[in-house]
Amino acid sequence: MNTPPLLVEVAAGVVRVALAFVFAAACLHKLRAPRRFEGALRAYRVLPDSIIRWVAPGLMAAEATIAIGVCLPAISAKALCGAGLLLVSYSAGIALNLARGRSQLDCGCGFGAQPISPMLIARNLLLTFASFSLWLMPTQAWPDLSTSRGFVEALLILSAAGGLLLCHRAFETLQSNRPALERLEVAGR
Repeated sequence: MNTPPLLVEVAAGVVRVALAFVFAAACLHKLRAPRRFEGALRAYRVLPDSIIRWVAPGLMAAEATIAIGVCLPAISAKALCGAGLLLVSYSAGIALNLARGRSQLDCGCGFGAQPISPMLIARNLLLTFASFSLWLMPTQAWPDLSTSRGFVEALLILSAAGGLLLCHRAFETLQSNRPALERLEVAGR
């Protein structure tokens, strides 16, 4: 059975909007507290301290470019590839520190402090898969709003992306509250 082109375009659009939101939120989190982000990067112990102050703004710029670029036809493919590569890099840093037994590090990824965990790696790998899939799949960056089909497609994309982003926010909140929930669990025993 062939997937209807509208469904493929809507699914691709939902993923683009979700990726744009995730990267925009992560970038805004870092821009609000750049020194805190530098501290989080330093705590990972994967880069020399001497370059952290240069790498941190570069990562923020990359995230902002990706957030905007995934929905712009002219640079969408590059932004999607960059998103996947950045997420793989972040996952590698998290995995390395988990292997070192340093699970209390702040991930530095947005929506408040949250310790690194295998769930963050899983989330990043899911987003990586989505980024690379869209990079390899030729779809339009955004529906043509001059047609009724494009308008309906845009409404479907925004509605579905809204639901997906609420799920993402719930995941982020649970991850942020994980240490407190673990303390409550231990206290209740």
